[in-house]
Amino acid sequence: MDLRRFMTTAAYSGEAACLASRLLVLLMAIVIALLVSLCALFSLAPCAWASQTAQEEALSMTVKTPCGCVFTGQEQVSIWRVAQVGDNGALIPVGIFENISDGWDIESAPDARALADSLEAFVVESNADPTAVAPIGEDGAAVFSEGYALEHGCYLVMGSRHQTGAVWHQFMPSLVMLPQVLSDGSRDCTPSIIMKYTEQEDEGGDVPTPSPPPDPGERVPQTGQLWWPVAALLIIGAGLLILGMRKIILKRSCTRSGGVLVALGLLLAASGLALAALNVEEEKQAELASSATLAQAKELIGVQDDKGVAFGADTYMPTEVINGYPCVGVISIPGLGLELPVLSEWSYDALKIAPCRYAGSAYSNNLVVCAHNYRTHFASLSSISYGESVLFTDIRGNVFRYEVASIETLNSTAVKDMVESNYELTLFTCNLGGTARVTVRCTMVF
Repeated sequence: MDLRRFMTTAAYSGEAACLASRLLVLLMAIVIALLVSLCALFSLAPCAWASQTAQEEALSMTVKTPCGCVFTGQEQVSIWRVAQVGDNGALIPVGIFENISDGWDIESAPDARALADSLEAFVVESNADPTAVAPIGEDGAAVFSEGYALEHGCYLVMGSRHQTGAVWHQFMPSLVMLPQVLSDGSRDCTPSIIMKYTEQEDEGGDVPTPSPPPDPGERVPQTGQLWWPVAALLIIGAGLLILGMRKIILKRSCTRSGGVLVALGLLLAASGLALAALNVEEEKQAELASSATLAQAKELIGVQDDKGVAFGADTYMPTEVINGYPCVGVISIPGLGLELPVLSEWSYDALKIAPCRYAGSAYSNNLVVCAHNYRTHFASLSSISYGESVLFTDIRGNVFRYEVASIETLNSTAVKDMVESNYELTLFTCNLGGTARVTVRCTMVF
């Protein structure tokens, strides 16, 4: 009798020990999952710091020419290192450029343009040898790779004059900091810049062809963040956790199935939290980037001296390059509290910064603008009201006034429906699931 009681007690003690060990494993797994989520939330700052340190060991620069020319390989981009950057951010001229005493205190974009023009005149007059020269490839880009051994500092960038048909393209001089300091304080050691240019008709030639609007592509761009996988991962993870804990606690089972289910549930839940943290961080960076671009765009609009110039359907939309992206203007929706820059051409990298022109032109009354459904971009577009006021100000300062006339939903393949309409302005973004495009049509107010 005593022996049976002893064995029964031992059996219960074994089950209790098994249960305690399972609970301990569960607790440790939860702690690990929380640590993983925290690392994702803070964007793995130590890893990012190590990556940035490694990138600073070598500098490179890509200069792009967006005028749509056909290049033969004979055209070149030349750069001169004109200054180093002091501890306080001031430019300190180097070499022969020490002879230029004025204009180095740059406080705005007009100051930078004036200094670039002055340095160009000096280079041409003195026939100064460039620091480096790179050919313009067929893709319109000149790459100053790590092999050029570029140093930190401020560079003057100049491109050769080029003729396409009856039109001459003259690239305007520009100043580039290497590395570039981004809006979040990090440094880009491999920046890409887009050169501005002017067009001039050759005597006796045809009328210059206006710059074409961007190619909309075969599918409407994906302008939504991946939030549905977050929900799916969390729901499935929670379900596996419940099943696993039920096997461990309620059935007091010492088999491995309960532990496996718990581990899988924690892994999926941690993945969902990590993805959510990355989405939040991406939206935060987009807000910072668009704010910085907006400030510079409004500053450039404020100094234009050609406001109110005549334009027609065949006039190309002028741009100003801001942080490496050409900007065509600013869009404002007062009812939603939105004021955002609009970049000239869309790409998935550009959409992470600001809304982009997807097709058309404000001058030809068929402008289409797309943006991510970030909270600070077009997330609130679905709540806009009929008759809501929308304003677009081009980079010259011309103001176009619209009001909301229609709100519809299009699928991701409805490119033709998106770009071909009877409305003067179209705005769109993804719905929350990313399966459709919330589309707002606007008519011009005279």
